[in-house]
Amino acid sequence: MGKENAELRQQEVARLRQQGFSARAIAEKMGLSINTVYTYFSMGFQGKSPITKREREIAELVIRGLTSEQIAHELKISARTVETHRLRISKKTGANTPAHMSTLMSGHLVSELQAKIAELEAELARKNKLIDDLKSGA
Repeated sequence: MGKENAELRQQEVARLRQQGFSARAIAEKMGLSINTVYTYFSMGFQGKSPITKREREIAELVIRGLTSEQIAHELKISARTVETHRLRISKKTGANTPAHMSTLMSGHLVSELQAKIAELEAELARKNKLIDDLKSGA
């Protein structure tokens, strides 16, 4: 039952995102943490698993215009391994062309940056509160 609820939440986050809601608005509307929303964002439009570090690395090289053979040479792996990773990226994200992959990766990177910004904002708020507490106690 928990897995089904998580999948329903993922679908609802994706639906709201497609309607143009911000991550913060989605978090408030659904009662989720902002980090949970960003995690769902990073899982792709189809609720698949997030791409691995190696898949992301390969996707970035595909976006730069490298062929599978060039990627294999650069990463010192076989072209077949690159093709396998590209297939997994496609299955997880639905991206069938380098241009579509670029669009999805851009959204993924933006989500990661937004999550980091939210983390830093929370840390700054904690530190400001600590400073205020120290000032009021002094």
